[in-house]
Amino acid sequence: MENFNVFYSFHYEDVGSFKASIIRNTSKLKCYQGLLTDQSIWEEFKAKTDYQIKKRIDSSDLIKSDATVVLIGQNTHERRWVKYEIIKSFEAGNTLIGVHLNRVKGLVGITKKGLSPFDRLAFKYDELNDLLYFYELVDRKWKPFEDLPFVKNHKQNTVFVKKPSFFQSLFGKSKNGVMYRLSELFPEYSWKIGEHNATNLHGWISDAHKWIKV
Repeated sequence: MENFNVFYSFHYEDVGSFKASIIRNTSKLKCYQGLLTDQSIWEEFKAKTDYQIKKRIDSSDLIKSDATVVLIGQNTHERRWVKYEIIKSFEAGNTLIGVHLNRVKGLVGITKKGLSPFDRLAFKYDELNDLLYFYELVDRKWKPFEDLPFVKNHKQNTVFVKKPSFFQSLFGKSKNGVMYRLSELFPEYSWKIGEHNATNLHGWISDAHKWIKV
């Protein structure tokens, strides 16, 4: 069985409701193999300045992880630093998956399924400069993601955009300017108590753990 170092990205309200904690604690049980570490940025950084939070994420174990699991609650899609962790994970080459928490009871019971942050983030390829420019959906309009507006288009990224051939460019099939939503590329699952557990989580990561080319 392949082992994965896992980083969790989540909204702090899902820590207070214990929804995020239930999944994180389940994945740490010794009987489940393959999920080696459980890393995340915790509540102590909630009140820090923007600079301190970004610096903390940049130096966190996210960079050394194999996979980033985004725990999706009702308001996760609005969280600035969750979006930043997703794009940093993309840059670092992490496998990315989303896990919806609505069926996890926690302290507040079963809740409405939250919107996906993957569906509100996108990138475009700049053929000339070999860069991927990131955007976020704000008030139904795509705007540059200011916290990390672009990354280099490298094979070590989670997604590598292949350059079009001469003939593809000649016949108007260049990827320059094409927008890709992250929801088109990264899978999402729903956690169900009594049905899914860390074994399923390992399987979801394993299935998604591949080099994506577009």
